[in-house]
Amino acid sequence: MERDYLHRCRELFELLTRVRYGRTQHLERIEDATARIRSRRKLTYDDIDRIRDSRVWDADVFGYWPARDEIESVIESTQWDFWNLPKRETKAITGLFLVFRQIEPVSVILRFLVPKHYGIMSPPVEKVLGLGSFRRHPEKYRAYLTNLRILRDDRGFETAAEVDMALWVLQVGVLDNLLANHLPGTQCKALKREFKQDAKLREIRVGNLTRQLFSDISRAELAEALLATNVELAAQVAGIEFERSVRRLTGAERDDTLWDLVCHELPDLVRGFHQNERQVTDTIIDCKEAVRTRNDAVHSERAPDQGRINRLIETMKVVGEMERMRHQRLKVGVDAPADERPEASPPTTLTDFWRKSTVDELASEQGIVVPQHLDAVIGAASDLWDDNDDFNLFVHGIHDRRLDRSAG
Repeated sequence: MERDYLHRCRELFELLTRVRYGRTQHLERIEDATARIRSRRKLTYDDIDRIRDSRVWDADVFGYWPARDEIESVIESTQWDFWNLPKRETKAITGLFLVFRQIEPVSVILRFLVPKHYGIMSPPVEKVLGLGSFRRHPEKYRAYLTNLRILRDDRGFETAAEVDMALWVLQVGVLDNLLANHLPGTQCKALKREFKQDAKLREIRVGNLTRQLFSDISRAELAEALLATNVELAAQVAGIEFERSVRRLTGAERDDTLWDLVCHELPDLVRGFHQNERQVTDTIIDCKEAVRTRNDAVHSERAPDQGRINRLIETMKVVGEMERMRHQRLKVGVDAPADERPEASPPTTLTDFWRKSTVDELASEQGIVVPQHLDAVIGAASDLWDDNDDFNLFVHGIHDRRLDRSAG
């Protein structure tokens, strides 16, 4: 049976360390020297020195290691439970992080004390796994370990540490081509090809890359952000979220069609948010057009034009706002049955944001020609996210804007 390509990457680890650091990194010697630490309930600075042994490997590339007088009294007065790892790893990771103040040294210590379950956190492996930013370093390390353990069990590695080494070789040696001139024939190309065909690793990478998209931002924000890079996907996201908002707002049954809901159920609900019938009529017209755009986005082979998608997103936001406001009103009893309502209060109405000028209207006012095709904006090479770096920049940009907004 042919060896899995990740196992072949693991076998190239020693070669890559010689190429990268000018000498072989003998990590197995550190494992032997620290094997008994796990069974103790203490950690000494001498143990840290054994882990950092510069005669064996270059530990100092993994963050800052505090001097003896900075941490010795703390680590030696703390009772450490390494024996019950990974069962109690949250406490261990948090405790070590408080002492060392950086996650990399923490990961180094755990990797050598319990190699079966731990690896050394490093930017190359984060990159090949597609891990993005996290609010807390210990949280990111736990996600990192989850990925290593999944691959360990899926590919038949004995330890998570071996998976970590294999992924480091894959990114630094293969994908970054550091081993291209040190391997015979087309071996490097073959490893790249197998990496691209690796469904399990792709599943992990996509899960990591999209984590922030679906946990840190709303579907409405995602649709707007996608407009600049993938109009078709923006339309699909907006269309699906529009339908969900309509169904939640109307309390629809599963068998109710979106068109019937907009035509028959939505008008009475909209009247509860607008002062005159013209606004109600305009909103329903917008919603009917949104249904058509949604259907074209989901079922047609060609995406709707950008003007229609912009209007779909605006309508999606209007319906989403009505849904939010109705939820608030139900909480205080405004839309409850008459005999259950509290004392009457003035009706809540939507703001005028729903009547904002469209992009086409603004462009016409300013004498600007709006590009009708994505290629005219970003150039002929319009494929979405040619590589992981582009995708990470996209995700981090959204994340940074949200942080700036919340800070303000």
